[in-house]
Formats: sequence, C-alpha cells, structure tokens
Amino acid sequence: MFDDPNVVLHCEKIDKIYPGTKALDQVSFDLLKGQVNVLIGENGAGKSTLMKMIAGIEQPSSGKMYMDGKEVYFKSPPNFPPAC
Repeated sequence: MFDDPNVVLHCEKIDKIYPGTKALDQVSFDLLKGQVNVLIGENGAGKSTLMKMIAGIEQPSSGKMYMDGKEVYFKSPPNFPPAC
C-alpha cells in the first residue's frame, strides 16, 4: 500500500510489453495534489502509453497504481458527460 497525503495518484514500477517491444520499463510516476504535474520525454519514451493506462484504455503488464492511498485498476475509460 502507498499512502502519502500529497500524492493523488501513484504509479509504481509499471511495465507495458507489446509483442516485440517493451514500451514501459519499471516506470514510477506521482501526481501531486495542488501542483502542476508534467510528464516529458523523448519520442518513443512511453508518455502516451502511461497516459493510456491512467485513462483505462491500456492495461499495464505489471506494476501497481494507487489513488488516494488505495490500489486501483482502471479497466475502462471514464464516462464523462458530453462537452457543452
């Protein structure tokens, strides 16, 4: 369990393996409460893959995600209402 009151989302040792490609290798990432959070990296670094996992579009091959201190699994994208 991960429990830090300043961290809204904690991704720990995330791997994503596609046939012939390891897109993410032991990636850890924190979203901090009340902060501007930025994810940067070179092309092919896995930024989009990690964001797809947080959005529930992709599933990690291994690793864990915690939201507000509780382990979570995002199985599908959130169902947001249509924009006005």
